[in-house]
Amino acid sequence: MGLNALTPSEWEVVRRCLHAVVEGPFICDGDFHPLIGLRREEAAAVATRWPVLDEGEEEVNLALNNSMNCLLIWFGWQDQDPQAGEELLRRWTGETAAEIERIFCKWRGDA
Repeated sequence: MGLNALTPSEWEVVRRCLHAVVEGPFICDGDFHPLIGLRREEAAAVATRWPVLDEGEEEVNLALNNSMNCLLIWFGWQDQDPQAGEELLRRWTGETAAEIERIFCKWRGDA
């Protein structure tokens, strides 16, 4: 479906997820490219173009898809203290993991 299917507040969550992955404590430098498919500076360059993004560009699609997906995977690893993980995720994105997952599914066009 893409960004056009999202509300303005959902757009903001996607933007915050991208920012969280680029600037936040979620992915170390050594894991960034393997997980996101872009170097950190490439993902940052996509973030600076917000909100004028062409989702047909591979780097834009990778940055958006993989930032949301990686934050959800990261959250899933917080089994020792999920409440602290939820708090950190909310601090960076403004939303819960459940809400990010809902927006991610809507953006992808999942039923």
